[in-house]
Amino acid sequence: MSHIDDILRGKLEQQLKRIRETGEKDWLRELVEWLIQELLKLEVTQFIGAEPHERSEERKGYRNGYR
Repeated sequence: MSHIDDILRGKLEQQLKRIRETGEKDWLRELVEWLIQELLKLEVTQFIGAEPHERSEERKGYRNGYR
C-alpha cells in the first residue's frame, strides 16, 4: 500500500470511531462528505506537489482555499 492509502485508512478509522461514539443518525451522509473532502485534499496536494503551508522547490502552485 502507498503512503496515501495508509493515511486515508487511518483517518477513516478515526472518523468511523467518532461516528460510532456520537451515535449520529445521518452517519452515511457525514462519512461520504468527509471522504470526498479528504480525497480532494489529497488530489490537490499531489497536483501542487506540496502539503499545505509547506515550502518546496518542486511546488507547482498555491492553495487559496476551497469550497
